[in-house]
Amino acid sequence: MRPGNMAGSATTGVQNPDDLNFLLIQGMITTGCAPTVDTNYCLDLTPVDYAAKAVVHLAVQAPQKAIGQRFHLQTPQKPVALIEIVQMLENVGYQLDAVTRDEFVERLAKDSRVEQLASGWPTFEPYFVASTWLQYG
Repeated sequence: MRPGNMAGSATTGVQNPDDLNFLLIQGMITTGCAPTVDTNYCLDLTPVDYAAKAVVHLAVQAPQKAIGQRFHLQTPQKPVALIEIVQMLENVGYQLDAVTRDEFVERLAKDSRVEQLASGWPTFEPYFVASTWLQYG
């Protein structure tokens, strides 16, 4: 079974604090900015409880159908554009400056509270770019 990128629970919102989507959102809130000026990043979000239910169903209810097969456990929804996430955050009271990708990376580098995102950015960023084909393709 191949899970998609796990997001928090669709029921509780609880999220893995080491997940790249969580780190990006936390980094935007912490730095007060979002890289939306010259990017079209998207986040592919599969709720962890959705994937867990699928795994349990396949393992318990239909093991004869699952053995030897590949299953891609991914949300049927298109990835969410980062600008939409920013709008949701702003709707609940966060103020985020729209900045370029380079300005965002510079702010990450200067803020020790987001060191995990800053140090992983070269690895994380291609994922946000790659998800755009799912959104627009």
